[in-house]
Amino acid sequence: MILSTLEALTLAIEKCVEGADIYAVCEEVDNFIEEELTKTFSNKKSKKLERGIASPCCISVNEICGHFSPLKEDSYALKADDLVKVDLGAHIDGFPASCAHTFVIGGKTKGK
Repeated sequence: MILSTLEALTLAIEKCVEGADIYAVCEEVDNFIEEELTKTFSNKKSKKLERGIASPCCISVNEICGHFSPLKEDSYALKADDLVKVDLGAHIDGFPASCAHTFVIGGKTKGK
């Protein structure tokens, strides 16, 4: 499960490029998490285990502090030098695994 969340975080970071729509990135990452979790513990005994998204993919940009998972009409296209904070999580049987990362689009920071 931890591997799935790290793979999902890696996918989100790869998709967050200049011009990317954050709603589309969040949707793609959430679908990836759901797909990967159906592969985990897929035998007869574990079919009744609850599993899914513990925290939806959130992409907070610049002044937004955190946990922004936009609706389609509230989306934003990423620009060069945007400060991006990605956080997401998955759970199996109520045990969550979450991860986050902060980076700048273009990879260059200005000032402190």
